[in-house]
Amino acid sequence: MEGKMRKEKLEFKDMLTKLRDEKGIQFHLIKENEAMQILQERSYYYKLTCYRKNFEKDASGKYIDVDFAYLIDIASIDMQIRYFLLQMSLDIEHGIKTALLSHITQNKNEDGYSIIDEFKQYDPYSYEKTISSFEKNQYLSDMFSKRKQDLPIWVLVEIMDFGTLSSFVKMYYRKYTPTSLKHASHLITSAKYIRNACAHSNVLILNIYGRVNQIKSPSMSVKDLAKIYNINILELKQKKLHDLFCLFVLYKKYASRNSRSYRKNQGSLLIERCKRNKSYYQNNKKILSAFLFFKNLVDFL
Repeated sequence: MEGKMRKEKLEFKDMLTKLRDEKGIQFHLIKENEAMQILQERSYYYKLTCYRKNFEKDASGKYIDVDFAYLIDIASIDMQIRYFLLQMSLDIEHGIKTALLSHITQNKNEDGYSIIDEFKQYDPYSYEKTISSFEKNQYLSDMFSKRKQDLPIWVLVEIMDFGTLSSFVKMYYRKYTPTSLKHASHLITSAKYIRNACAHSNVLILNIYGRVNQIKSPSMSVKDLAKIYNINILELKQKKLHDLFCLFVLYKKYASRNSRSYRKNQGSLLIERCKRNKSYYQNNKKILSAFLFFKNLVDFL
């Protein structure tokens, strides 16, 4: 193969040797035989070792005082945060769909059908993707067979995914500017990035700070909301923190009081989990700052 040389596929023992000798990862808290078993049965090398990038290197390129146990711990925290945020995303999706259909129901200018034709023109890709998925979904075959010729908006909203919902809400808000959908229209795209990352099990606790995932400036609406919730605007220049903030604001707006109380309790337990092995991160300002930011978001639910 021309171009960049491919990396060699490693045996498990060679993976550990590379971590120890080339990367400087230590095996004091977790021994190498246990680490090998973890890589064979519980997680995989590429995902687990990417968390090492949260730590500092010395002049030789080796990580400074990083034990394999640290990677295991932060991977576990990251997984639990993803699950938590995905559950929040599902609640948000339900809440926004409810607000959207409530407004359409009360809107004398809408009959429940013409708006679908408008959306088909506005975003044909999302519309066709939704209809195609609807047609192929065996769980929804009865619903499709009854309504495929003349689809009402309440059915389209029921079957659309988060991305299509985002597009539809923006179109509808642009046309009618309902107050109930203002937050959704302004913030849903940013929240979608967090939702998708969690749904696809992408690593979150990585490149949180720095220029890699930085935005020039949050929107004015995000800045105004940051002041309301006492969030440092400078931190919102970091893309992941910005999108996370948007997700929490949407949750505050569209989730029910009982749901917010339940998630806040869950979030508080998750924060305690972050503190369980706090000695691992006592010299890691970036991770500690990320945990504190997460705590501040949970606090305002």
